[in-house]
Amino acid sequence: MRPINIFFSCAHGSSDDRKYIEELEKHLAQLQRDKLVNIWHVHKASPGVDVEYEIHNRLKKADIILLCVIRDYVASDYCVNFEANRAILMENKGIAIVRALLLRPVHWKNAPFGGCRALPSNEKFVSRWNDRQVAFLDIAQDIRMLVVNARANYSAREAMRKDNNVVLNQTHVITTMPPAEVFMLTKQIEEVKLERKTDEVKISRRTEELKQRKLRTGTKQRDQLLAAEATLSEYAMRPRIRPLPSTPKRNYVKKRGVQSTRKLSSTSITNWLESADKKYRFMSRGYRGVFFYGLIIIDALGIPTAFLFWSHSWIVFALIFIFALSSVIIGAVNTGSLIPLPLALIYGAVWGVIISHYLPLSTLDVIVFVAAIIAIHIMLFHNYRLKKSR
Repeated sequence: MRPINIFFSCAHGSSDDRKYIEELEKHLAQLQRDKLVNIWHVHKASPGVDVEYEIHNRLKKADIILLCVIRDYVASDYCVNFEANRAILMENKGIAIVRALLLRPVHWKNAPFGGCRALPSNEKFVSRWNDRQVAFLDIAQDIRMLVVNARANYSAREAMRKDNNVVLNQTHVITTMPPAEVFMLTKQIEEVKLERKTDEVKISRRTEELKQRKLRTGTKQRDQLLAAEATLSEYAMRPRIRPLPSTPKRNYVKKRGVQSTRKLSSTSITNWLESADKKYRFMSRGYRGVFFYGLIIIDALGIPTAFLFWSHSWIVFALIFIFALSSVIIGAVNTGSLIPLPLALIYGAVWGVIISHYLPLSTLDVIVFVAAIIAIHIMLFHNYRLKKSR
């Protein structure tokens, strides 16, 4: 059995991958010394030799093909369209084993060889490894396994190589697409066919609609001609139409309605202001005044101060101060029966969050404090004037 031919498909005239290939050859030196493998790449081509002919001759005899993925390789039309596509064809025919050798970072997944297995096995580029010798050791171990598999399947691959000798001897560029691209191309073709069919259906429908419109316009014109002939002549007596009597009373009624709504809105505002003033006088007298002003000061300053220590922002302090002061004053002078309970629940929840954050209390203690705060705020926001009138 002859040695396994390893072909490095690399960019022509590029020195970026040469040092990596030569370093990897050192790790495979024992395989060459045992005459198990024969390694060739374009950098080994003798001066004055037809490089493309030599590449073609070596590529068709290769058993293991390593695609040296760097920026120059992906940018080369010859490397991608001929060498990589020929390698993919040989792998699909069962003639050679193909691997993508990731040397320097570049986007290669969209290339025709993007579906190939990669070396190193973790698909990390060799230049990104902290210790490149570890990367070359990992690659060399995988190549040794590939050599073992190639030697085990030597007779079957040689038979396939012989059957496809005509294809392998072709020197022109062969474009082979991976299955994913073939699927996408067929899908695009089907979509184009479907669009053409839909366009044909739309055109046929439009032609039918135009025919129907022409028929309708023809009948409409005939009807108009008949109607024009059937109209009264210039000298015929036309009936007199008396105008309807005007109704000026409606505007007066509307004006009265607008004036009445304005009066109602103004009276409701004055009533609310009077009731709010009475409740403020009632709450600000005696011991009730201490409770009234103290609770307003605690709510208006305590809540913003707590949020100031959290956020360390005076803007947040000012916003929360304005909101807390306005809401507690509105609740304190409230004259309705719907505001006290929701507003007291909101203050209880806010104070509950502040207490649970700053004091190491149990859940039950926090619930007790929240209930007490809600009860105190209900006492503050309750409409005592209505209760007294009842």
